[in-house]
Amino acid sequence: MKNLELKSLRIVESVFILTIIILLIINLAFYRIIIHKFQVGVKANVADAIKVIDGDKLAEVIKNKSMNSTEYKEIQQEMIKWKNDKDVKYFYTMYKEKDNIYFLVDSALVKPSELGERYNFEREMKQAFDGEITYTKCAVEDKLGAFISAYAPIRNSYGEIIAIAGVDVDFGVFTYIKYKFIIDIITIIFMIIVAVVILRKLEEALRKHKILFENADDIILYTTEDGQIIDGNKKAVMEYGYSYKELKTKNLKDLRLPESLKKLTKHEIIDSEGNVFETINIRKDRNTFPVEISTNSITVNNEKLIIRIIRNITERKKIESEVLYLANYDSLTDSYNRAGLVNNFKLALEEARKNNYKIAVILFDIDKFKAINDTYGHCAGDQILKNIASVVKKSIRNTDIFGRLGGDEFLIIQKLFKDREEVISLMDRILENLKVQSINFKDNNHYIQISAGISIFPDDGVCIEELIHCADNAMYYTKKNGGNAYNFYEYSKKVLIGDLDKNN
Repeated sequence: MKNLELKSLRIVESVFILTIIILLIINLAFYRIIIHKFQVGVKANVADAIKVIDGDKLAEVIKNKSMNSTEYKEIQQEMIKWKNDKDVKYFYTMYKEKDNIYFLVDSALVKPSELGERYNFEREMKQAFDGEITYTKCAVEDKLGAFISAYAPIRNSYGEIIAIAGVDVDFGVFTYIKYKFIIDIITIIFMIIVAVVILRKLEEALRKHKILFENADDIILYTTEDGQIIDGNKKAVMEYGYSYKELKTKNLKDLRLPESLKKLTKHEIIDSEGNVFETINIRKDRNTFPVEISTNSITVNNEKLIIRIIRNITERKKIESEVLYLANYDSLTDSYNRAGLVNNFKLALEEARKNNYKIAVILFDIDKFKAINDTYGHCAGDQILKNIASVVKKSIRNTDIFGRLGGDEFLIIQKLFKDREEVISLMDRILENLKVQSINFKDNNHYIQISAGISIFPDDGVCIEELIHCADNAMYYTKKNGGNAYNFYEYSKKVLIGDLDKNN
């Protein structure tokens, strides 16, 4: 490398640094665009949400401060109906007294906030009380996930602002984007540092170049255009397990896992200048590891050489795998979370439509779960959730889908069942297995009981919302009749309709 043409290399390095800086700017801009686009969507949601709320009725709720009033229930029903039609995590209203803010009407089906429950008076809420439609500037993260909130004023018929509406939209992908962005920034900054150092070292000729080359944290290989290795640093010797002399007898193809070669083009295998890609490398002892490869080229004595910077991305792949898991699984029960359930539910429906078969949708929650939580604490509640998830996973088939919607509410999607008796058999099996599962809290044995509702595709509905809504109604009927059982929507619907007719 004694005859490196420094002037040409400086130009190459300058272009390299400029490209990295541009990538950094693009990453930052892309990140900001995603957040802003999502915020605008949430703002539009809350602007639409306040249209379903009658300001005068809400004023009566504030005046009476009763969750049992007709006005409260009517407003709540309208809010629930609106929420069911939207991709919204929470929808609620709040009012203020002096410098405090309190919950008013909450559309949550599971554990709704109590009327009069105090809440943190945030700056965006104050702006909403001043007549603005506002949203949080960045995603908020808590133990239930990540979301963006928006707030809008609610007026009575005289145009007076009497309360505000709040809408929280799930932004679970934020966690993945954030980690990816951090990793990308670290990678880009590192590459800038390496590029700058290389440029300075090259200006001092071979000695400093050799220092950088031999002490780099990544594998660096110099190859001919056909992939023959002519030089490598200490990291390359250490990672691949070959001696320096053995390494110089190898071609790039010898360092790639044969199966991975089939997925790469000829240019990626040998002459991939300007390209960045991932593949699998193989060591002398035949162990493999994932790498990210970036390339550049130089001309030495009129011969083109390819410089390859090869990064071991084992840890990065591990982080990406963990992020993907968190995006689709509930860490407490090790089953699908809401996002994972929805994705698999969509695929199941597409498959059922295509092959013309039925699907059973089983929605259930735990009887007297709140009482157990209040009496023994959330650790006891978490133990119950884990136990019931374990029982269900042992009871269902490999083709069935199971997950936690939120709180103590779970969903089973039974595919490819022959007849209703097979669904009944599954539910009987779950209930029977629960009977022998007791949990001891403070020397008291507790047996888990559930209330379930079942809807059938396509008999009861043709989309996710319809099927879950029907299963929820059937579950409500089960709980109304004492719990620890299950009911099909087809049966419970008749009874519920009969009850409505009697009340009318």
